[in-house]
Amino acid sequence: MRVLIDTCVIMDVFRDKEPFSIAAQQVLLGVERGYFEGYLSANQLTDIHYLMHKELHSESQTINALRDLCKLVKIIDT
Repeated sequence: MRVLIDTCVIMDVFRDKEPFSIAAQQVLLGVERGYFEGYLSANQLTDIHYLMHKELHSESQTINALRDLCKLVKIIDT
């Protein structure tokens, strides 16, 4: 099964926003365990980059987080 993961799900995991982070983590865990394929659109990556950088104030940490995310999900055209 293929799943397009919403930007809010990614940010809930990143921000550890309760109570949503638990369900959001389970989505990414399902992708990691191979239960389904996770996808993000190319536009989502720029949005996620902006939101993460706004919180981290560090380009290198933001890039590292995005790199880890891209190892987990597949990127599709918009």
